[in-house]
Amino acid sequence: MDTNNTYFVANNGNDYGSGSMDDPFASLSHALDVVGGNGGNIYLREGTYYPTEAEWLQSGTADNHLKISSYNGERVTLDGSQFGDSAFYMNFSQYVDINGLELANFGGHG
Repeated sequence: MDTNNTYFVANNGNDYGSGSMDDPFASLSHALDVVGGNGGNIYLREGTYYPTEAEWLQSGTADNHLKISSYNGERVTLDGSQFGDSAFYMNFSQYVDINGLELANFGGHG
């Protein structure tokens, strides 16, 4: 795994942490803010996450996609039952890969 611009998110994380595997962020929103539009890897650790708004996905680059994935095949669910709208907002986003995430209860918008 390329560790350049790689961050981890876990339910027991802290958004004031470093985002490393041993000190993960608590929210996908914070990880996306840190990655910015430069591309990179965001790995979510096993668990259920309850977003309170649609996640804004900036573009990656042709050489460095923005990749949002479950880590090592762990089961990750984004549950919109506390929000109910779209999981991701991708207006004009390019070079974005989303893998291994289960989306649930997002009012039909996934």
